[in-house]
Amino acid sequence: MSASAMGPSRNQASEHSLRTRLARFYSLTFFAAGVVLLAITDFSAIGLQETNHLGAGALHADHLAVTAPSAVVLGSALVLTLMIPLSLMLGARVAKNLLQPLQVMMETARHISASNLHERLDLNGADEEIRELSTTLNSLFSRLENAFASQRRFVANASHELRTPLAGQRTVLQVALADPQATAEELRLACEDVLRLGVQQQELIEALLTLASSERGIERWHCVDLGTIAEGVLQARTDQLRRREVHIMQQCEATSVWGDATLLECLVANLVDNALLYNVVGGRVDVATAYKEGRPSIVVRNSGPRVPDGEIPRLFEPFQRSELPPRSNGHGLGLAIVRAIVDAHDAAIDARSRPEGGLEVEVRFQPTLK
Repeated sequence: MSASAMGPSRNQASEHSLRTRLARFYSLTFFAAGVVLLAITDFSAIGLQETNHLGAGALHADHLAVTAPSAVVLGSALVLTLMIPLSLMLGARVAKNLLQPLQVMMETARHISASNLHERLDLNGADEEIRELSTTLNSLFSRLENAFASQRRFVANASHELRTPLAGQRTVLQVALADPQATAEELRLACEDVLRLGVQQQELIEALLTLASSERGIERWHCVDLGTIAEGVLQARTDQLRRREVHIMQQCEATSVWGDATLLECLVANLVDNALLYNVVGGRVDVATAYKEGRPSIVVRNSGPRVPDGEIPRLFEPFQRSELPPRSNGHGLGLAIVRAIVDAHDAAIDARSRPEGGLEVEVRFQPTLK
């Protein structure tokens, strides 16, 4: 774009800037106040002079009646002429002082980037409204800093988790190819190991995609039955429950939830899988859906080793696994996915350690719109 084309837009932006408009407003206000004050003073002076001249001679009174108002008007015109530049200067000064804190905030916000989100605005001496705005922006910067830090940790952990099965596959293939006398059975076993590692990598990628889609939010909302979803999840894990010798107790009442059916099924599945994974032989899993204080909810309890209360928040972070036996070979994304789905539905989650062992997780959703 040419300079000539850019010139009018810049001038127009300058003319309509907040500082220019405030300067004009205050200048006109000062000038109008001066005009009103001078008008009141002039009319008072003229009226007073006319009163004083009532007792004077006719010729002398007529002369004063003509010259006195003319002198007053001439003096007022001179004062008004001097007030024009004075009003402009005062208006510009007041507008500058008012917008100075905003200028500082703007320059600081421009300076802050992903590499220095730790910096904050410091406007303690400003007006209350400016301080409130500064506090709001500092809170925004703090959330952005936490989000960037969480994203960097997530990328680093995801890279590490994806690198592990790839390195395992390469090692298995290199060992198999390095042996010139390897039998067909040995090569078959090597291929099975590669396929097993590939399945692990596929599961990790699917979990990462689920986590990403959960954090993206919900595009289409539907009213679904949480009880039906829970029954379907448990039915699909009947064989797994039998192999692990875990007893299931379900109380899945019809519970309407406003949200995404796929994500809600993923939430229930991850809660149940976590309850199965960190359980004991002959243990128990309780799944219940119901309304509590008007809010649809689901509760999943499991037996097993007692989880320290201080460890519970960490388990909802990506790639965090419990150190309690039985040790899991999972990726540590199950409860992180649960957390992301809960946030996407604007729901609340409460995880508690059970005194007799195991964990109890309750998710409470917003009341269903009728």
